[in-house]
Amino acid sequence: AQQATLVAAAVQPQVDERITEMNYGAYEQRPLAELQQDHPEFARRWDGYNGQGIDFLHRFPAGESRSDVMLRVGSFLEDLPRRYAGRTVIMFSHLEAIAAAQTEMGLTPVVEGRAKISPASIKNATPLALN
Repeated sequence: AQQATLVAAAVQPQVDERITEMNYGAYEQRPLAELQQDHPEFARRWDGYNGQGIDFLHRFPAGESRSDVMLRVGSFLEDLPRRYAGRTVIMFSHLEAIAAAQTEMGLTPVVEGRAKISPASIKNATPLALN
């Protein structure tokens, strides 16, 4: 119990909106099939599971693009050294923000507006070290 008390005293959870999931706009919490039906060309470009990599350029109707997410996440990452100098930071987020962080840190190449990363490589509830 003493170790748990020490850890609890050292951990300072904070919420930062810059690492939230992508804003899917008009398709927030709607089935992917609706997007595919309403905007088939957009859905085809957006689908990172089809082997083309992740499209960062195109924005969801009334929502964000992955480029928008990358700007938010990049701002968060730029603040880390100043705000948490010398400390370990644990970030909990979703696929889109994690892919954006990897890309922003230069861990994923971007070619013609597409990050060469497979969403399947970002496993749910799996730690990922970004050094």
